This record gives sequence, structure tokens and C-alpha cells, in this order.
Amino acid sequence: MALFDFMKRKPAEARSLAKPKYAPVRAAMRAFFEGAGYWRMKPANELVSAGYCLADPGREYVVFLNQAQPFSLRLAGVRKPLKAQWYQPFTGQRRDVDPLANGTNHLSPPADWSSGPIALQVGRSGR
Repeated sequence: MALFDFMKRKPAEARSLAKPKYAPVRAAMRAFFEGAGYWRMKPANELVSAGYCLADPGREYVVFLNQAQPFSLRLAGVRKPLKAQWYQPFTGQRRDVDPLANGTNHLSPPADWSSGPIALQVGRSGR
């Protein structure tokens, strides 16, 4: 499923996301996006070897993977190393990553988050 494919679902499938059992997922996603400057970002999938990337080049990046897997992220125009955090969208858990600098950064998600979707936020501290 692409980053926003849930918006393309049939009406009955879309309504299922409104069910109470999905409330924790919705709350976790809201918290994630409130901690990101997504309105300044543009699609930049050419910066990643896998998944999808939104970028405000040199400032902030969000990478989404449908399935946790190693990938690379190419940064340019970064003035100083940027803070980075892994994000597990189903639980809202976060894990810090060593700061990332210009060049190609090779990344592997936390081993115990090996299944399901995962995101990496680079450049803002998040919540």
C-alpha cells in the first residue's frame, strides 16, 4: 500500500478505518504528522532506494516503507547533521537514530520491528 493509498479505497473499506479499534493507529499517525512539517515537503522518491520519501531538501525528510527493510537515503544541502527517528505507525513507538549528514546514508530499521510498515523522520525532533 502506498503512503496515502487508504484514501483511494472503496467507501466501505475507508469507513472501516473510522471504527474504534483503529483509534490508537489514528492517534499515532496524527502525533507523527503533527511533529513533521509535511506541508513544506514534496515527493522525492529518487532520494531513497526503497519506499517513499517526502522532503523539504536540506531540512526535513520522511521516508515510509510498506515493509521494514534496509534502504539508503541520499541527503544534500544539509548544513549540520540532522536528528533522525524511526517511527512504528501502528504503535506510535519511536527510536532515535544517529544523526544523518550529507551523502548516502545506509539505514536498517530496528530488528524487532521487522514486520509491517515503518517510517523514518529526519530533521525534526518529533514528539
